[in-house]
Amino acid sequence: MDIRIRKTKESITNAFLELRSSRPLEKITVKELCERAMINKSTFYSHYTDVYDLSEQLENEVVETVLSNLIIPADFKISEFVSDLFHALHSCDRLIGILFSGDRQGRLLTVLKPRLQKMFLPYYLEHTDSPERANILLNFSINGCYYAFMENRTYGDDFVIQVLGEVNDALIQML
Repeated sequence: MDIRIRKTKESITNAFLELRSSRPLEKITVKELCERAMINKSTFYSHYTDVYDLSEQLENEVVETVLSNLIIPADFKISEFVSDLFHALHSCDRLIGILFSGDRQGRLLTVLKPRLQKMFLPYYLEHTDSPERANILLNFSINGCYYAFMENRTYGDDFVIQVLGEVNDALIQML
C-alpha cells in the first residue's frame, strides 16, 4: 500500500477512534471527522462510504486480529479454547471497548461467532454424540462465556477465564 494512503487511513482511524471513544457512532459526522483528521471530505469518501462503513471495516479488522491470535493445537481442549479466546479478545480490549460500545455492543459476537463456529465446531463434535449438542455447547462457550467474562472482570481476568474453562470442561463431562 502506498505510504500516503496508509498515512491517510491512519489519520482517519485515529481521528475516528478519538471521536468514537467519547460519543456514539450516530453522533459522529464526516465533516468533524475530516476536520480532526485534517483531510478533505473527498479523501474520506475515496476510502469509505460513510462513518458506518469505516466503523465496520475497523470492527472487522479487530475480529481478524482476534482470530489470528487463536491457534488450534493438536491436542485441542475446550478449556484452553476458552482461555485462548479471551486472551485474544483481551489483546484488543481497548479497540473492542471503543468500537463495540453503545448500540454496537452486540455486534462483536454477531461478527465473531460464525467465524469461531466454522473454526471450532469440528473439535466440539469430537466431545459429543451429536452435531446439535456440539453446536449448543459451542454457542454456550462463545455467548455464555463472553457475557460472564464481561460482567465479572472485577474478579480479575485470569481468574474469570480459569473458572469459565472449568465450567466448560464440566459441561463436556455432563454431555
